[in-house]
Amino acid sequence: MVTVAFVPSAPGTRTGSLAFNFASSAAKTVSLTGIGTLVAVSPTALNFGTIPTSDRPTPLTVTVSNPGVAAAGIASVTLKGAAVYRLKNPCPASLPVGASCTLTVNFTPQTNRYYTATLTITDGAGIVQKVPITGTGGSN
Repeated sequence: MVTVAFVPSAPGTRTGSLAFNFASSAAKTVSLTGIGTLVAVSPTALNFGTIPTSDRPTPLTVTVSNPGVAAAGIASVTLKGAAVYRLKNPCPASLPVGASCTLTVNFTPQTNRYYTATLTITDGAGIVQKVPITGTGGSN
């Protein structure tokens, strides 16, 4: 087993390769690709499940953090999709090293149907991270 770690030194797409040389067969090369980001986003998806249309469900959150060695810019945070989702964004335009902020998404279904949206976080280097959001309005 071979373990490979991706530790980017700058934002953006990075590529590489790993070569294996075998005594009894031809060499093998594995291509590697990763995207370096200024901020980390967790979780990478939100699912509210089924919520009765008369309920006020518990909001779900997404944490944006800066694991880097310098302040990280947050260029934009947007929510696009069904109007039953609402976003609260207290994140600053610049996130200090080791800091984090929490985005809150509320879901208030109006009818018995499946709803989707996408939360998009763009860092100061223009790297986009998307968080799909789903939820279903159910019967009371």
